[in-house]
Amino acid sequence: MSWLTPRRIALALVSGLLLSGAVQAQNGTLEDAAKRREIAAQALQKEVNESLAEAGRLKDAAKAIELVNKMLAKVDADDSLSIVQKASLRATLKAKLKVLEDPAARAAADADQKKSADLQKQLDKLNGEQAEREALRRDLDQIRALRERGQDGEAQKLADSLSKKYPNDPSVLAARESSVSAARVKEASAALASKAHGFASNGTDMLRSGTALSEDITYPKDFQKMSEKRKADYEKRLSPMTDKEREIVKSLDEIVKNDTNIRDTSFDKVIDYLQKLIGQPIVVNKEALKDLDLTYERPVNVTLPREITKRTVLRSVLAELGLTYVIRGEQILVTDPERARGMLVTRFFQIDDLIGGGFGGLLGPGGADNKAKADQLITLIENSIDPLSWDKNGGPGSITLQGRILVVKNTA
Repeated sequence: MSWLTPRRIALALVSGLLLSGAVQAQNGTLEDAAKRREIAAQALQKEVNESLAEAGRLKDAAKAIELVNKMLAKVDADDSLSIVQKASLRATLKAKLKVLEDPAARAAADADQKKSADLQKQLDKLNGEQAEREALRRDLDQIRALRERGQDGEAQKLADSLSKKYPNDPSVLAARESSVSAARVKEASAALASKAHGFASNGTDMLRSGTALSEDITYPKDFQKMSEKRKADYEKRLSPMTDKEREIVKSLDEIVKNDTNIRDTSFDKVIDYLQKLIGQPIVVNKEALKDLDLTYERPVNVTLPREITKRTVLRSVLAELGLTYVIRGEQILVTDPERARGMLVTRFFQIDDLIGGGFGGLLGPGGADNKAKADQLITLIENSIDPLSWDKNGGPGSITLQGRILVVKNTA
């Protein structure tokens, strides 16, 4: 083993290291070349796709054919593509050439492309409408949540914003009216409580009956008697309702627990739905439909939030078609607003004990301001009871004061 000298061992180690470095350098060069070919192949595939799209847009068939042939020659001359990639691109380009060179095939391809584009537009539109409906539903839920927390001002701001964005959407209009009514009732109640509190120092029974207290309210001794008298006068002498009419009004005042979603439903089916919802017969004035150029096949689209009265649902659905209703002949009659004004139900309400009769009224002391107190009462009614039905909001109903009697004209 004399040949295994330290010098020879060192030379062998150096030779091994040099050989290893050369192999690694060669491997690195091969990897770099493979990456460059892969990048070049991807760039060519992208160019082919762009050229095919451009050829499809060109109106001049000759120019389109020239563009595709140019790309076919470029693919044939390329050495970065694998055999499979090159074969796939050539087949795609050849198929495009066949379509371009055959007028009938080109027309069919153009028709298919247009049809696909139209379908995509419809799909995008439907997706946009769906997203908008979802956003609207979330906003309506937020309005409802704000009102439940007593944040009526914030609820009204959001409802006002939605009404500007969706001026003809019944659900938005209903939410806005509800928010406005809640805010106005709250303001009116606060104003009345504040006014009553200002007179509290007098210590009279009348003032105590009009003051909002945390403990039980003390009413004048004859308050119950006067209230019963007013009710008896209304029931027996002024303008009584039949038992059936009371039943209809009671049904209309019931709360709908779920959202109302009517989508592309014919008018006759909507009437059937409303009859089942309210539990009362509904008759449609055919002459009114004729005057408004409406048919029973007319589609109806209405979305309303939950926790509203059946009266609001009925009025909102009919308003969508320019219709309204009255209670006539112990049934709900659907008609146009012009006819409704001639068929309004008139009721009379004696309000002596509310504005100053006897002990001065619940709204404040008797005297020269009784007319102002009656106006406050009218405003409170119009803002809190079916607001859309009154003439100040575009409805047919009205309230006037004659002496100490309110004359109320409305659909029910």
